[in-house]
Amino acid sequence: MTPKDKKTLLIAGLIGAGALGVLAFFLMRKPAAPVIAAPAAAQAAPIKVGIEDQMIDMASRQLGVPREGLTVRGLSPTDLGLTSYNFPLVLGANTIVNHSIADSRFIAITGITYTGTVASSMTVQAGGSMIEAYPIRFISALQNQTWHDTSPTIIQQNWTVQIVVQATGAATELIALDGIVIEKRGMVLA
Repeated sequence: MTPKDKKTLLIAGLIGAGALGVLAFFLMRKPAAPVIAAPAAAQAAPIKVGIEDQMIDMASRQLGVPREGLTVRGLSPTDLGLTSYNFPLVLGANTIVNHSIADSRFIAITGITYTGTVASSMTVQAGGSMIEAYPIRFISALQNQTWHDTSPTIIQQNWTVQIVVQATGAATELIALDGIVIEKRGMVLA
């Protein structure tokens, strides 16, 4: 093999490896890039306010209830059929939520707090379709370990929601979901 052939093979190999890296980047990234800035509380407020108005309008239309007949509160584990946000994970796919959202209740997932090391990604399926994929591995490296979604995930009333976490090992980890709930006034004490 001549030096020219070796150089050609080397260049072709580098181009191929670079193309695979770019392809992996585009396949793993979320369409709307998250806004990562400190402080987290200042960043979360505009997202929640914008999505809150959209969700109140949607709930008002679907339920036939005026805006005054609806209440807004923070997402709690019980809204997703959980007792806490601590999950025992094993290597591979872990279904952490499989729950039907109550009638007259609408949920938006607006952020995630993750402090662990084995969870790599999380998918949210609702209404029979995958509606969101979160690459959560990077969150624990952030200063405040909280990531806020610029395009929150909305889960409507009566939908069955399934949340699956991919793990690279076994551990019990905290994966807290931040969000809001819109429901008829009086359903749950806020």
